[in-house]
This record gives sequence, C-alpha cells and structure tokens, in this order.
Amino acid sequence: MYSSDLRSFAFTNHLVEVSDTFESLPVEQAVDKVMQAVGGSGTDYGQTLLDIEEQLLGDIDRRTTVLILGDARNNRGQAQAQVMQLLYQRARRVIWLNPEPVSFWGLGDSEMKRYAPYCHIARECNSIAHLESTLDALLRSHSASA
Repeated sequence: MYSSDLRSFAFTNHLVEVSDTFESLPVEQAVDKVMQAVGGSGTDYGQTLLDIEEQLLGDIDRRTTVLILGDARNNRGQAQAQVMQLLYQRARRVIWLNPEPVSFWGLGDSEMKRYAPYCHIARECNSIAHLESTLDALLRSHSASA
C-alpha cells in the first residue's frame, strides 16, 4: 500500500490506481507498467468520473486536493459533469491542468467547458512556464488561506 496520503491514478477509459507502481519501480518501468494497465484506447473522462464516484468519493473530503492532468477530450462519450460537481463540493480543491490552449476548450469532443465550472483552478498547462505560474498561484493562495 502507499506510504503517504498521496494517491495516484491513471486512465484511458477506466480508472487504475498506480500509487504502488510509482513507489516500487523506477519511473521508466512504472510508466510502461501503467501504460499496459490502462491500454491505448480513446479516453472516456465520463466513465473515469463514474469510477471516481464509485471507488473514491467516500475518501474525498475538505482535506483533499484532486489534481487532474488531461485534455478533457471525451471521444463523444457522456461528460458526467455532475460527478465533477460532487468533487467540487466535497474536495478542498479541484485543479485541472489541460495541455490544450484555452481557445480549444469546448471545441470538437472537448468537455473542458463543462468541467471547468467545477474546478477551483482550471488552466492551460503545456510548458514549464505554465507549470511555474500555476505553482506560484497555488502557493500564493495557500499562504493567503493559512
């Protein structure tokens, strides 16, 4: 089992916990093992959110930060935005870092415009500069609330 309160998950169309994998293997081997576990099919954020609701919602509370890294492209599946709303209501913070430019959000099969209202922070993040900016904002908000 994992040695901290940090838990990690990966998905394409179903949720897989990968906490132990990254603790026990070198990163290159861990990534290979995770890719085998989640497969290479198209992403289904809606099903993954339903998996989160079923498997994890009871563990999420006002001490929990949920961090999602992904493009929110759902391959025309159901968005299940109501689960994002539940996460938003239960968690201390929901953060979504999306590698696509904000101008792409909501285009085609992107569900980001449906998910963003249920994020405390939703940002484009596809460079070190974006990541630094996001971390600075998080640190400022943490300092302000401490």
